Amino acid sequence: MISILFGLFSALSWGGGDFVGGLASRKTGAYRAVFYGEVFGLLLLLGAAIFMHEPALAWSKILLAGAAGAIGSTGL
Repeated sequence: MISILFGLFSALSWGGGDFVGGLASRKTGAYRAVFYGEVFGLLLLLGAAIFMHEPALAWSKILLAGAAGAIGSTGL
C-alpha cells in the first residue's frame, strides 16, 4: 500500500513540476527558471538534512554531488 502512495506522490510531483516549470519558463526565461528551481531545491535539501540530523559527509562526496548537480543543471 505504501508503494502505491509513493508512486502517486511521485507522479504528482513530477507532473506538477513539469507544468509549473513550463509556466515559469514562459514568464522569466528558461535559464532563470532552471536557476531558481535548482536554488530552491538546494535550500529544501539543506533544510531536510538539518531536520533529519544527517551527519557531515566527506568533502569528496560533497564535491561529487555538486558536480552531479552542475551537470544536471546544464542538461536542463
